[in-house]
Amino acid sequence: MSHPPAIIEAGAVYAKAELRRRLRWSESAWRSAVRAGLPVHRQGRQIFILGDEFLAFIRSRPSA
Repeated sequence: MSHPPAIIEAGAVYAKAELRRRLRWSESAWRSAVRAGLPVHRQGRQIFILGDEFLAFIRSRPSA
């Protein structure tokens, strides 16, 4: 059974766990994205990603 693609909205804020769940990313995929420049925001022990910044990051990556 195929799942529909994840929707990441501009203007939204996502916790790391929520973004990883929506994208079905492993921890190593997450670390690769952060090393490649995905902006993250820390608040205490929590990590957040802004939807706008995630979309800009994806748009800046070379197409496969």
